[in-house]
Amino acid sequence: MKPQENQPLLPSQSQGYSNSIDYYDWGYETGLKEGEEQGYINGRKEGRDKGYSEGIKAGRIKGFIGGVLASAAAVVLIFTTQTILKSLTAKQPDNKAVEATNAMSNSSENESDPRQALSSDPLEKEAQLVTVKVFDGDSWGSGILISKQDKFYTVLTNGHVLSEAQTYHILTFDDKIYEAQLLFRFDRGELGDDLALLQFSSNDSYEVAKLNRSELKPPDTVYAAGFPFSREWLFDSGSVELILEEPLKNGYQVAYSIDIEKGMSGGPLFNDKREVVGVNGKHSHPLWDAPYLDKDGIEIQGDRKELDEYSWAIPIETFLLLAPDVLLAEMVLNPPLKLEQVDQTEFAEASEGGITVKITPPQGGFFAKPSLEIIRYNKTVLKEELPTEAQEKIRNLQVRDLDGDGELEVIVNIRGGKKSQYSYSLIYRYVSEEKTYNDLKHPWGFVDGKPSYRVVDLDEDGIPELESYNRKLSQFADQSRYSASPLQIWHYSQGEIKDVTREYPDRIRSHLIRLWRGYQVRRSRGWEDKRVLAAYLAEKHLLGEEDEGWQRVEEAYYGKPDRDSYLEELDGFLRRMGY
Repeated sequence: MKPQENQPLLPSQSQGYSNSIDYYDWGYETGLKEGEEQGYINGRKEGRDKGYSEGIKAGRIKGFIGGVLASAAAVVLIFTTQTILKSLTAKQPDNKAVEATNAMSNSSENESDPRQALSSDPLEKEAQLVTVKVFDGDSWGSGILISKQDKFYTVLTNGHVLSEAQTYHILTFDDKIYEAQLLFRFDRGELGDDLALLQFSSNDSYEVAKLNRSELKPPDTVYAAGFPFSREWLFDSGSVELILEEPLKNGYQVAYSIDIEKGMSGGPLFNDKREVVGVNGKHSHPLWDAPYLDKDGIEIQGDRKELDEYSWAIPIETFLLLAPDVLLAEMVLNPPLKLEQVDQTEFAEASEGGITVKITPPQGGFFAKPSLEIIRYNKTVLKEELPTEAQEKIRNLQVRDLDGDGELEVIVNIRGGKKSQYSYSLIYRYVSEEKTYNDLKHPWGFVDGKPSYRVVDLDEDGIPELESYNRKLSQFADQSRYSASPLQIWHYSQGEIKDVTREYPDRIRSHLIRLWRGYQVRRSRGWEDKRVLAAYLAEKHLLGEEDEGWQRVEEAYYGKPDRDSYLEELDGFLRRMGY
């Protein structure tokens, strides 16, 4: 049904809903002719945002349908407005009428959009300037302007805000929309953090956030900002309630009392100095009943109902440990980081028995990955990018026979994080049927305070064992994060790696003696190291001496106020870990 040119503007959004079914087909085609981009910008607030907001109240499905109809009604409203203006300005060229329409639309938006008038409160004003809306299809989240280089701006947001799209859109505080490209996702893999980076270009000048990497503590005051689905803008205050010793599986570590809403994911968490200290991401009272797991997949101990009461953020320090130095150099940090000179000449090569392995440095930007090439008897059989993440470094490269079958394996050892929080190896094995190499990824614990492993031939049979220490007991650390961990011995064979610790009781007992002596020394100095007790008990289990181990641990921890709760927690943890 085609509207008459003299038909008046629809008086309300609800009337637009009721008439939109008749207008849909004709309005959509006409809106395209008037300009797709113009229709998107001018119709966004009258259609998409309000329609979606009202849809939330009526329910997810009804809201989605209502949002679609509202968008169609908005296009018709724009066309009708333009028709009336053209009749009033018949002597003006068409482009003048379009300019007049834009002026009217912009004037209306200035009156209705609370973000156009910046807050008089300095902290909220700062939040408005550096917080952006990130559009991904029919949904959105929030983001933070964190750096500028020439005309290119980098936006930090949550990984879960983004789909697998190639392009996204960014809405800045001045109501301008930019097309953005994905720079990097940190949420890949089991150990990934729920963070991502986007980039867009603009000739306009925008303020970037000041980032503070100092540790938060309860009850510090914090402020959250973003774009919830239920309203245009939200800025609220609360306090830090809890800081986990070990982050949750996706990097969340800071619990706070602000009720963030859907749509605020990826937005900033500020301190009272107008500095970003975290990234919003998990709202309180989640609908799902999933357990709170740490990076190792171990359930966090605590009252589930209490944990559900909080919203959760990823501390900005976590992002800074992941971000490459060349990006950090463009940020405003407090306190500032001492950045090492980026090594652009990193190159590794190893050869043994007709096998040559080369690693070449990344090419094409700071998110590019190094390349691995394996040459077998003068013929390249594998050439690919290494699946490394930002801030992961190639520690060393080896070519050796790990399982005694006469076929050489390629071992690429990688260490990650600015503070070397973790280490893993990529072990490549030649598959003759496929005439190429398959790889196995294996994480390591800590050796001498650093994430690593030792290569030792414990049986003196020419086949090496790989020795490390189980880092998963870190939750029982008190003052020294890596003070002690139970021994782990691994054996590699034919593309698989197996825990063979129990097969070396003498090695376990030797380490057990050192553990207990170290505990006694610490205790004599007034330091009760729970983690040593946990590691000691785990190794007694490996030796089949659980009863003796429990008796000694109970005696050692006698009289402590948290004795019962600690022993109960330790028992449950060791059972879950398979000890």
